[in-house]
Amino acid sequence: MYEQVEGYSLAVVRRFPQADICTMEAYPGTVVIRAMAPYIPLIIFQSIFQYVAEMDLVREGQVTTVVFDKRKLMYFHQPSMEWYFLSWKATMVAYGVTRHRKLLPVYAAFRTAAGLGREALFRDHPAAAFHRLDIGYSESLREALES
Repeated sequence: MYEQVEGYSLAVVRRFPQADICTMEAYPGTVVIRAMAPYIPLIIFQSIFQYVAEMDLVREGQVTTVVFDKRKLMYFHQPSMEWYFLSWKATMVAYGVTRHRKLLPVYAAFRTAAGLGREALFRDHPAAAFHRLDIGYSESLREALES
């Protein structure tokens, strides 16, 4: 199944109730994870991201970029962010996925909470694998893909 997002054709590889995992023919080294709900419980969040880590494209080194489109999220969850940064990103580094782009929701409270959580992670985990990643924040899918 294909969906059009901001003029891009995304192939939905797997649909979870709270998120879609997509690939793009125009960007074969990229996986897009699109939040489709205002909140993703931790156990489901982990299942979604673990699915990405287990994709053949990822394990075979064909993916270098993950775009996490969080624009539909309304609620920030620090334990999810900690697992995502400390565990999942370490796994992805091992597969050569070193470029991470995020599209944040417009909600100021979400952005503030995410920023504070990120600052704490960077401060409290100076040797973590995520320090070796190219992490960027974008306002559009186009910007995420081209930055």
